[in-house]
Amino acid sequence: MSSTLIWLLTLFFVFRKACACVLPSEWDGLMYDSRKGDVMLNHAASNVQSGWNLTSYSSTVTSWTCVEHSGDVYLFSGDQGIDVFGALHAGYLCLNVTEITEKSFYYQIIADEQVNAGNERAIVVPTGTIVTIANHCSANNTPGAEEFHVILKPGNLTATKQYCADPFLGTFTYSHNTGSTETCGSNSQVDVCEDRTTMKFNYSLCSTEQGFSQEGILYCVYYTQSGSVYYNLVINPGTLGAGHQRFTCYAVASNGGQVFASDDAGSCAKGQNPYNKTTDGSGILVMQPLVLCRKYDQNQY
Repeated sequence: MSSTLIWLLTLFFVFRKACACVLPSEWDGLMYDSRKGDVMLNHAASNVQSGWNLTSYSSTVTSWTCVEHSGDVYLFSGDQGIDVFGALHAGYLCLNVTEITEKSFYYQIIADEQVNAGNERAIVVPTGTIVTIANHCSANNTPGAEEFHVILKPGNLTATKQYCADPFLGTFTYSHNTGSTETCGSNSQVDVCEDRTTMKFNYSLCSTEQGFSQEGILYCVYYTQSGSVYYNLVINPGTLGAGHQRFTCYAVASNGGQVFASDDAGSCAKGQNPYNKTTDGSGILVMQPLVLCRKYDQNQY
């Protein structure tokens, strides 16, 4: 396909959209997204300008426009076409969005995984297909509880803090196992009682970094539960750079008087469980409680 034709088709995708969607008012400018990192939105145009790249076959969709909105469901259409062996296709994202706070939102992508798009959940159909929420926002293989993402407004990150998952509510010693090396142990401490929305690792006792945080401070921003396993997303309010991440997801469970947790950079990994290291994770925490604190107990312990 010639570069001129691709350019013309891109213009076609951009100008053919008559937007019938109003994004949440906070979805404007820079946003932090646990799925893709930093994204840039234009609320007036109901447009995701950058950050949500989707590569399918040999094409990459770099921006999206919301074309339909019904209740909590938002349908985004890719502004660039997808070349499938010379046949033009269109990409769509269907988001089920729930407000957590005024500044933070939980979402799942309601679509099947696309083998030819890095197994990302998306809709890819021939150009000219009429795509609607009613007809296309579904999946044969629905997302698991762990397949969620959080998008939030930067600035005052403390305004997005939520209670951490129940198994984390305590003060613990812990060991950390990378699969080849174990560190920390009895000379370690993490406190989630002083502030039940914040995990505070004491690096003066054990310097192994946790949650991809240089300072050892992590704000809990959302968690959900499936059976005995909790999926807890945290944000790093501190220094970013090599080896450090903005978001980390913990799969966490209590078992036999201990708390087990695996981490994953960004959103949770599909199939993540508390007992196995993920591909993008640092390892497994095994936490021994010193004291437990209840979520709504206003007294310290």
